[in-house]
Amino acid sequence: GRYDLWRLDLGTKGAVPEKLVAEAEVNETAPQFSADGKTLYFQSDKGSEDAVWALPATVSIKAGRG
Repeated sequence: GRYDLWRLDLGTKGAVPEKLVAEAEVNETAPQFSADGKTLYFQSDKGSEDAVWALPATVSIKAGRG
């Protein structure tokens, strides 16, 4: 299976999970927020090689975008 990153606002009743990073044929794992909470770092095998990627914590990259 494939692994994607999701966000869920636990402070909001009835919140719906939102995909943060979801690219076909790519695994995104091991998410970590920066100390200030503004950046999300994660591991991805995009390009057939594992690497650490970063994106603003407020951004979402849906399948087919990004």
